[in-house]
Amino acid sequence: MTNIFMAGKGFYIDSSQIRDIGIFTRAYSYNLDNIKYREDNDNKIISFYDSDTDTTDSDDDIYEWGLLRLLAEDIGHAYHEYRNSLFYCFNDDYVSEIQERIIDGTYKLSPFQIRLPRCIHQGGPTGFSVDVTPYEDDLLVLIGLGRMLDSFFLRAGIFSESVYDPMGSQYSNILDDALLCERGKVLRLYRIDFINSLEIMNRKKLMMKLSHLVKNKYVLDMICDFLYMPLVDIYGKVITNAFVRNNIPSVECLTSVLLNFSLIEFDHEFQRDFPGVDYIRYSREAFVFLTGSRGAKLFHNFDQELQRRLFDRLCFAGEILSLIPGGKPGYCFSGLVSVGRDSRIILKKRS
Repeated sequence: MTNIFMAGKGFYIDSSQIRDIGIFTRAYSYNLDNIKYREDNDNKIISFYDSDTDTTDSDDDIYEWGLLRLLAEDIGHAYHEYRNSLFYCFNDDYVSEIQERIIDGTYKLSPFQIRLPRCIHQGGPTGFSVDVTPYEDDLLVLIGLGRMLDSFFLRAGIFSESVYDPMGSQYSNILDDALLCERGKVLRLYRIDFINSLEIMNRKKLMMKLSHLVKNKYVLDMICDFLYMPLVDIYGKVITNAFVRNNIPSVECLTSVLLNFSLIEFDHEFQRDFPGVDYIRYSREAFVFLTGSRGAKLFHNFDQELQRRLFDRLCFAGEILSLIPGGKPGYCFSGLVSVGRDSRIILKKRS
């Protein structure tokens, strides 16, 4: 098996046989990269680089075989990123075997384990009430699956921005100062947290929508297994608690990608039910800016109307936080957000 190391932007592979490339990796670009072969000291070198020429695979190629290949590549990328922390007990040969099983369509997920000492979320204002932990092999595969789906939805035009940030943050598209400056003065700001939607998400409807886009049956089966996988405790006993069972596990960006995909329906219905209202949504939270005469009409009962028209009808759940000028700040993924006495939004970012 080959030895792999990273140098610069490219991934260099020392191999005596070019077909045996070991762990597949991909450059940080979300577009498919060209592969250039060159000789260097009698070793075959595979490097990934940017090119001005568009030679990416066709959509038919992606549907036919490319998704499994991309999944294997993202698994390799995740392994390199976390090899000294999450996957320190793995080696290149072992990960390469996992990738081969992915490409062959023979890899199967195991039941997820729930670890009781980590059930209470600590470290933020919002989050999962239950911490579900896949086994290390599955965790690596699911991290790769989330990144692959994220780039696939970007390529297909389903996502306008990436949910996963390759620079290290899972929340690449969060509230920022530039966006707030564009809004100016507001009558009221609403912040919607969609985390609780993971507890009541309609998995069947989600899979039906995914099946229209993701044509690879093996990838669909893996997503379905992730959503419906039984949970076991540290002794291997199946968890029957309904609250625990219904909570979709949090696995790097995969959970955010699936939630972001399902919330596209919420976006469309919001624009239809509240035309002209300033609304922006990120992967797990949204903000509504009430301004002008239209905002004044919705000022007193907007949160109730939002709950009745959208959350109840579409089977979503979310905490709706109302912020008024001069009032107390509220939490968001960026930090603390509030509306000053001058009706301008103030954002205090996390340090």
